[in-house]
Amino acid sequence: MNLLQGKKVTAFPDYKDEFTTAEYTGLPAVADGKIITGKGVGSTIHFALFIVEKVLGHESAIKLKETMQCP
Repeated sequence: MNLLQGKKVTAFPDYKDEFTTAEYTGLPAVADGKIITGKGVGSTIHFALFIVEKVLGHESAIKLKETMQCP
């Protein structure tokens, strides 16, 4: 479907070579336009907070992070 064509993305490192039309970043979470991708299960908290920040704003993400006792 070429949804990722020309987009910056991340995923589990074993799949990085699969992104022939996208730019693999290796970051825990990446947003490019309306597409948000995550690296893997080890990045779950970071990914969730990243989505909260994109949808509700930085202050909401910080408040949630503090409430969850994340470093």
